[in-house]
Amino acid sequence: MGVNPTKRLIASRQDLQRAFDRHQDALGEPIGYGTGTAAWLVTQLPGADPRQLGWGILAVTAMLFPAQGEDGAEDGPRFTPDERSGERTSMILASRVGEALLECEPPAAGSAGLAEIGPELAACEMTAVYSEFVGPPEDPAQAADAVALRREFRESMAAGLAELRQRLDEELPGADLAAIGWALIGTGMSLLVQTSRIKPPRKLQRRSNVRTSAMRSSLLLAAVGDFLVAPLA
Repeated sequence: MGVNPTKRLIASRQDLQRAFDRHQDALGEPIGYGTGTAAWLVTQLPGADPRQLGWGILAVTAMLFPAQGEDGAEDGPRFTPDERSGERTSMILASRVGEALLECEPPAAGSAGLAEIGPELAACEMTAVYSEFVGPPEDPAQAADAVALRREFRESMAAGLAELRQRLDEELPGADLAAIGWALIGTGMSLLVQTSRIKPPRKLQRRSNVRTSAMRSSLLLAAVGDFLVAPLA
């Protein structure tokens, strides 16, 4: 099927592009992330429309992108500037994956849609993702229960996850949300590796929790993707 993003989503894409430009200028060097992950996702989701996946990633990253006032102030006292910088970094890098997917060729004519999940993507382990947000078992000797961790995370984030799904339905009517979910899982897990290596902007070089926050936000993308793949799990 075709891809019909709303005017609001198109405007959100433009906002993300401006944020990317500012981030790249602050970093002082070109950012090449995005193309490799997008190409990998296409091989792992051969029946999905890359442009639909790209718009889906852009929609989610725009919704999760931390708000910032015109004066540069953060949007709440519970988050430090370092944490917000890390979150913005992850969402900006994820948006580059979305942009790269928009440039990919559509699936072959007659494709039946999302028919299979590549083995590398299917093997993404979510237990560690949920452990980051829920925490390890009280008893260190007790093995983490992936099902229980997922349930606890989703209960704590129920309102936000429901809003994300509703916004996706509005922004991309008729889109395959499960396919977008798999793309978010792959993007989040790929960004986890990338954000563990990147350097923050020069003025934030000494703030180590920028990187930590960026990595945590990458995991959040994967958790949102898992919800879209199986919202009733």
